[in-house]
Amino acid sequence: MTRQRYLVVMMLFLLTIITFVDRISISTASDFIMADLHISKQSMGYIFGIFAVSYALFRIPSGWLADTYGPKRSLLFVVTFWSLFTALTGAAWNAGSMLITRFLFGAGEAGAFPGASRAIFNWFNAKERGLANGMFHSGGRVGAAATLFLMPWCWKGLRLLILA
Repeated sequence: MTRQRYLVVMMLFLLTIITFVDRISISTASDFIMADLHISKQSMGYIFGIFAVSYALFRIPSGWLADTYGPKRSLLFVVTFWSLFTALTGAAWNAGSMLITRFLFGAGEAGAFPGASRAIFNWFNAKERGLANGMFHSGGRVGAAATLFLMPWCWKGLRLLILA
């Protein structure tokens, strides 16, 4: 692999870490969210589930987007879109607004893997695609595992800031 292709696969690896950290992090904060917004456990379950529904619904259109506009443009769009709704999660004022925000967040994040797969197809020859896909997909597992250690540390730091 050339230096540029290593950079591409490392950026995709980081992308998949981020997708898993940001989708899992809400579960760490769920008790605080439920208390702050007066949301029941059942409603919180719907909020968790709506992400998966929109993620599944928008996966195919996201693949079309990556094929039509290329991985650079499509990834720029979906990362910007899902980042906006990740940030807006903090602005939710009730269960309904959180449900809509999480739905749109899932719709945006659905494009990460189709866009990354298209980038692998464009940047790597057939003999290297298996390795490149293995490298970028492993980022999801790293992100899921890192969340278990990262989120409690972040919550501890946040509590210290609040108490200071």
